[in-house]
Amino acid sequence: MSLKRALESLPADRETSSTVRDILTMFRRHPDAWMSCRHVANIVDRSVETSRGILAVLAESGVLDFDSAESKYRYEQDTLLNIEIDRFVRRVDSHAGAVQSNVERFRQRYGSR
Repeated sequence: MSLKRALESLPADRETSSTVRDILTMFRRHPDAWMSCRHVANIVDRSVETSRGILAVLAESGVLDFDSAESKYRYEQDTLLNIEIDRFVRRVDSHAGAVQSNVERFRQRYGSR
């Protein structure tokens, strides 16, 4: 199981990172709960197609379990994986905070038009 392997298979853009963060956070709040792709997409407020692609990569990397008969995913608690997820979530949150700070500084300097 490796979040790093999953992240290497996904685009390295802010939108994807934010979506992965939201999906992982949602699954960690509901450990051992089986959820369909549509349910996950509704909870994290993303499209089904976007969620399906990310869920598939997370399942292939062993981060999530996938039940092919039911087409549902779940997160089973794992200490090492939790550490990886915590680091990833902190990194995404930190980056989002830095971007927001830069936008605010730009607006203060040049005004919002």
